[in-house]
Amino acid sequence: MQDKPCFVYVTADRQEDVDRIEEALLNEKLASCVSVIKGISSSYWWKGSIEKAEEKLMMIATKESLAAEITKRVNELHSYEVPEVAVVEIKNGNENYIKWIMENTK
Repeated sequence: MQDKPCFVYVTADRQEDVDRIEEALLNEKLASCVSVIKGISSSYWWKGSIEKAEEKLMMIATKESLAAEITKRVNELHSYEVPEVAVVEIKNGNENYIKWIMENTK
């Protein structure tokens, strides 16, 4: 089975979490790129009530085969009790970009 490119989305409210996760994933070749979008406003259910938070969204470019390892590392490094980790397959895109993702991850 051929590996597929994907994005893994992770949110965090603390810059320290973003920095720690970003550095680990890049150094361990689990990601080819981590793009951070600031100013995300999140509303969600947590322990029986609706919470609101200003967060940052990490868009992690990687391979589907590395998603489980990324999830494990995020759970180890994140301060959230239940970090958001969502995998989205890249179905189409710039062939050179897809090739670059695949070549720059382990």
